[in-house]
Amino acid sequence: MSKLPKEYQHKETLYKNIILFAAVVVMFVLYFTNILDLIVWLFKVLLPFIIGGILAFILDVISKGVKSAIKKLFKLEESKMLKTISNVVSIICLLLVLAIFVIFILPQIYNSIQSIFLNLPFALNNIYEWALKATRNVSTVHTWIIELNDILFAAEKGASETSNMLGMLADGQMGNIMNSIVALITTTVNTGLSVLIAVMFSIICLFNKETLIREVYGLLHAYLPDRAYQQSINGLQIVISTFTSYISGTCLECLILGTLIAVGCILLRLPYALLAGVLVGACALVPMFGAFVGGVFSCLIIAIQSPMSALYFMIMFVIIQQIEGNLIYPNVVGRSIGLPPMYIILAITLGGNIAGIIGMILFIPITSSVYQLVKAHARARILEKENQDIG
Repeated sequence: MSKLPKEYQHKETLYKNIILFAAVVVMFVLYFTNILDLIVWLFKVLLPFIIGGILAFILDVISKGVKSAIKKLFKLEESKMLKTISNVVSIICLLLVLAIFVIFILPQIYNSIQSIFLNLPFALNNIYEWALKATRNVSTVHTWIIELNDILFAAEKGASETSNMLGMLADGQMGNIMNSIVALITTTVNTGLSVLIAVMFSIICLFNKETLIREVYGLLHAYLPDRAYQQSINGLQIVISTFTSYISGTCLECLILGTLIAVGCILLRLPYALLAGVLVGACALVPMFGAFVGGVFSCLIIAIQSPMSALYFMIMFVIIQQIEGNLIYPNVVGRSIGLPPMYIILAITLGGNIAGIIGMILFIPITSSVYQLVKAHARARILEKENQDIG
């Protein structure tokens, strides 16, 4: 069989790649709905393992911190026993945090939310009366506010719905209710099994981390050219480093910020101190906007009980935000994100549109990893061109 001249081989490869790419695009367009359904189905099937992998990564970050602390404290060398102890301690630490949250913090949050709902009708009524007095001389707005009076009687609507449910029970319409109960039980059991699978998978991954990494590297080495293999290894190291720094730094920063907010509210005797601390700390997982959004929500919640307390909270929040932004964030998180502000906004927007709040959080380290990889590749290309020019 005749062989193409060397100058045409490159063009042949290019044409093949173009045809293959065009075929893939056409298939994707024609069967877009089927492909999307397949992706959604695969995601649902693999969801426990995805969650387990994320949990294993978090446990590994904790384990590395524990191992480093033990080595410095007891002057120990790296060993298999030390890794096992670090893994066990990381699992115990995570369980202790969850236990403290469920036993001590969650009941306080529940009581705060219950108190908010109890005070909400009185707060709405006060706001409604104030609005009526303030707009007395503006007839159009005054009439519109009077029409909003129905909103203040949402409790009556809830009571009416309860009466309808009781009427259904009295009429013997139990079928739909029983079906709902069965569906609820089924969903609960499936969720419980998924959580159990995720936890078991995360523990298995944690204790077999070296084996898993070695097998992944072996597969990459077997099926990739040497240059592509080295680039893949460098890329994986950048991704792992970025995610590790982001998770550890951001979680610690959120814990410090939430604690400062809760302690500040307690010292100033502001209501819902624990709820405000948890809300601000959880929202701070999203950089730039998260802590501010959590502070605004906390301020609105506190205003339900006392508008003056809400004013004091806002002043305290601004002061803590300045301390956090200038002292805590640079020293705790540092440059772990490694993204300019415009890319952070892009990552938050894309993540929010694709996967909601989880997407906002995860897309930041993902975008940071892509940014670091592109930056490193561009730097290597520039260096290669400079060397060619010198040569």
